[in-house]
Amino acid sequence: MGSLRDVSREYGSYLRFQILPRAGNLLGDWPGDIRASVLGRSAELSADVRRDLLDAARMDAASLGAIGWHTCRNSAWNLQLLGEQLLGWRGCGAWRKQRVWDAAWMGIGLALLFNSRPYESLFLAVPIAIALLVWLLRKDEQRIQRKLLQVILPLGIIITVTLGAMAFYFWKTTGQPFRPPYLVHESTYSGVPLFPWIPLRSAPLYTSSELGDFYEAQRELFNFAVLHPLQNLLLRSFLFWLFYFGPMLTVPFLMLLLALPVGAKLSDFPAGVRFLLLAAGVSFAGMALPFLFLPHYAAPVTTLVYAFVLRTMRYIRPFYFGAKPVGLGITRAIAVSCVLLAVVRISAPIVGIPLTPPRLKTWASENYKFPERPATISALKGLGGLHLVFVVAQKGIDQNTFDWVYNAADIDASKIVWARDLGPVRNQKLINFFSNRKLWILHPNGTAPTLMPYLSQAVAQPR
Repeated sequence: MGSLRDVSREYGSYLRFQILPRAGNLLGDWPGDIRASVLGRSAELSADVRRDLLDAARMDAASLGAIGWHTCRNSAWNLQLLGEQLLGWRGCGAWRKQRVWDAAWMGIGLALLFNSRPYESLFLAVPIAIALLVWLLRKDEQRIQRKLLQVILPLGIIITVTLGAMAFYFWKTTGQPFRPPYLVHESTYSGVPLFPWIPLRSAPLYTSSELGDFYEAQRELFNFAVLHPLQNLLLRSFLFWLFYFGPMLTVPFLMLLLALPVGAKLSDFPAGVRFLLLAAGVSFAGMALPFLFLPHYAAPVTTLVYAFVLRTMRYIRPFYFGAKPVGLGITRAIAVSCVLLAVVRISAPIVGIPLTPPRLKTWASENYKFPERPATISALKGLGGLHLVFVVAQKGIDQNTFDWVYNAADIDASKIVWARDLGPVRNQKLINFFSNRKLWILHPNGTAPTLMPYLSQAVAQPR
């Protein structure tokens, strides 16, 4: 019958492959009278300054816990956030203290980022690579040999091993070491290029209306990006702001406009802040190039975003309006409000408060729940053996949100294979390929989905 790869080229609309898995202190120096390092030098500071440092530390812990928890709601976001945390926090240790362990963790952070969202992570890594090169060539009392052995060598080894492993994975999956599975998928099913300045290709002939509808929607978004580039940029900026900042975390930046001295220049800010601005600018420029943007695409810069928030809160904290400590009050109010909002969001499902999925994603948005498919999988696994399930098209349901048909990377080894019902004649081709499996037909349109044996005399409903 041929390999599964050959079958997928001809009958790819049956099966949706998922062959690519959805697989420090960069904050700068402390401002004003608390610019001294906290680590090991608190005894040199006055009692008032030590109290301020303690309050700031508490604020950081509360704020990070409240405003960062929503980025860890699924495994893909965990991977991206962990990668950036390792890259930033351990990267600073590698720079300042030149410890091999920090450099190794920095390399692991880069590896995690490149294997979760490689495009966005590339733009985040560019300014880091530039800063690393400048640091390496800088003339100071430290010897270049020590930098090479304790930082560059372990970092280079981990990055080399990572790139080699990725190339091996690509080679085993697509037959070419520098051709990711994503590009194979795009060239097979999509006629929409990634960037709006590349001409549209003619749409492939889809044997499934669901695939046709999905890529037709992408073509509409592409045309919008081409015809309205400014509106598209403003829209993605709004989506980014709504998801990562929202009204609450915008307040520190509004206060910053009042707290900055008149005539402040970029050179007045600490080197760490200037580096944050460089990394953010390069990352956002990279994310502005593709025709499509969704909030989770920016996950690699999550830690960067909240570094800006905390740095800004630290800056405005000593701000006074007349004799009133306005900055201190606002920073404390923001930290407390974030904690309260997180508690309310976590408690809402427990106490029965309904959460309606919004059209625009925020940090508090409810993840779409689709319990019927896991329940069906559990029932089929309880029967034992191998199964092939044909799913009748759903009526009036967003296939992108509640889709039954998707499979693991190794479809041959999967106990359950999901396929779209394309009629008895075309279904038979897939039945012949998976001849050793039990056959099922699933009707998801009722109040509860109906799973029945697939019989030749009771074939699927015509499309």
